[in-house]
Amino acid sequence: MNSRGPSKGFESTAFAKSLLRRMMASGQSPFYADWRDGLHPALRAGVDAVLLADGVHPHDFLAARNSSMAFALNLFLPFRLGASDALGELLSVHVGRALEVERVVFEGCNSQHDTRTSAYLLMFG
Repeated sequence: MNSRGPSKGFESTAFAKSLLRRMMASGQSPFYADWRDGLHPALRAGVDAVLLADGVHPHDFLAARNSSMAFALNLFLPFRLGASDALGELLSVHVGRALEVERVVFEGCNSQHDTRTSAYLLMFG
């Protein structure tokens, strides 16, 4: 993975180019030096093992400050690392029946240009 930017052959949209110009003019890089810097500090230690176990490959834009993959990791990694009981309780209240989350698993697309990452829940109740 290139922690500084996109793969060769990728063409940014005009909007993306304008955002990049604005950020560079402000003196800020649009990318973290290390993609883990975009994660909550409490989550950084466990992320590599989770991605390896789930077969998810970090994409070229994970180091971007507005990475949707980093957002998904920040949002769901706490549940993947063991807080699934709290998630089950929260979902149970909203669904109206007792649910238990057995596990939270990440999946990603391995295409270099497709940067989608999703998390799914295995529940039973």
